[in-house]
Amino acid sequence: MLKKMTTVKKSASLIGIVVLAVGFYIFMNLQNSYSKDSPKAKIKDIEVTEIAAITGQDSVNKTEEQYDIAGTDLGSIFDMDGTFYYVFGDTFGAGSAVPPGTGPSTNWRSNTVGFSKDMDPTDGIELDGFLADESGMAKEIIPSKKTQGYHLTSIPTYGVAVAGSMYLYYMAVDAWGDPGVWVTSYSGVYKSNDAGETWAPLEQLTWEGDSNFTQVAIVKPEQNEVLGDDIYFYGVKAGRYSPIQLMKVNKNKIEDKNSYEYFTGTDTNGKPQWSSEEKEAKSILETTAGELSVVWNPDLERWIMTYINGETTNIDFVESENPWGPLTEPKVMVAQKDFPGLYGSYMHPSFIKNEGKTMYFTMSRWGTYNSYMMKAELELE
Repeated sequence: MLKKMTTVKKSASLIGIVVLAVGFYIFMNLQNSYSKDSPKAKIKDIEVTEIAAITGQDSVNKTEEQYDIAGTDLGSIFDMDGTFYYVFGDTFGAGSAVPPGTGPSTNWRSNTVGFSKDMDPTDGIELDGFLADESGMAKEIIPSKKTQGYHLTSIPTYGVAVAGSMYLYYMAVDAWGDPGVWVTSYSGVYKSNDAGETWAPLEQLTWEGDSNFTQVAIVKPEQNEVLGDDIYFYGVKAGRYSPIQLMKVNKNKIEDKNSYEYFTGTDTNGKPQWSSEEKEAKSILETTAGELSVVWNPDLERWIMTYINGETTNIDFVESENPWGPLTEPKVMVAQKDFPGLYGSYMHPSFIKNEGKTMYFTMSRWGTYNSYMMKAELELE
């Protein structure tokens, strides 16, 4: 019996050593997954400062008295015909307690859209107005049931303009869970043919609630010739704990769901491969991401991606020479400790200044529940 027990102990020890070795191998491969194939980073460090509030009564836009907006968030940006559109999430009216849930609220709209021709973000953004109702107050664009557990709200994740039409991609949120966690039933698209006056859903253009394209960041082909005529969509699941995937569609077929293609990796020559099947999509970054944004920085000759990291709650950034990667190792762009309650960073190529070394972006703060224009000064390698 003693001999058998000794043999068992030795076998168990050997198995333990093998398990540890395999675990260490996997860990080291994950640690080296960026450095093995990634380009050399051009950005050494980023210093971020707050420029000015875009929304709220303390902003230059005085949105509470002018548009019935005491608080709102997000603020992704797209443009059409020289006008910039700022797309906000859940919006609450004059006198509402902020952040939401801390007291009574009025005139809840699931989303609102401001617009401006202001191309100088150095002193903040002065809005020319909001897409408004008959009273002149900011109106809800994409409706929701406002019922807990069933299409509670409709949160736009990004907009894009194509051939005079505007498209808003959004997620139908059923319930908010723990921080960085929420449940969606589907994501879809609304379209306007009259510069935002009226909107209608594109019923054929939806993704399932668990899709890795529930939230998208959109890049138009005009940003870089490598895109050809394709619009690129960087996607994550609902929440802030998702890997990042990539899909594309020809700009002339944006309303045809069957024309969307999903990135599945690269061939031996580094050429991107695509599939019409979403289930075949491969992640370009294994991380814990939400609320992402991507732009081409022509001076640095780099794609810059930002996202909130669900694990750390910081806003991270990565670089890439190609829109599909490989990507540099993530670095912190904005730390939660420096701007408590931060989330939702959104860039636009028109707000890249100073030979690519200064980038302006919008960012939200939960405590004040409003959107701000921020400045990122890049220290290069």
